[in-house]
Amino acid sequence: KRSRSTVDCSIPIASPQRTWQLNDLERSGRIRDEIRAALAKLGTDQARVLDISDFSLCGIMASLLGARHVTSVESSASGLPLAAARVAQIANGLPLVDIRPNNSFQIVQCYPEQLTSEIL
Repeated sequence: KRSRSTVDCSIPIASPQRTWQLNDLERSGRIRDEIRAALAKLGTDQARVLDISDFSLCGIMASLLGARHVTSVESSASGLPLAAARVAQIANGLPLVDIRPNNSFQIVQCYPEQLTSEIL
């Protein structure tokens, strides 16, 4: 007989505060507006966006607002933020590989201090 795999539900995937932040439409709107303003100043073709956060929220917003070169850093030890970011990447139609020289969106799992120019 197979043993059932179990999930320890006593360990939250995201803190209640982080869950609130990710679902706060006013906060997300402010972030989107600031990203839009920065891209307007820099130009979407020239801007290189580096998103250091969990779940790639800002990187996805930047890409959807027209940024053509986005790198999102996921440093969580658990695979959930990386998996969630990848699902959001696919759901929003963002490129999975750099198939066009002028359009890239990559998710990198590492700590910010591990970034190198080759990654960027």
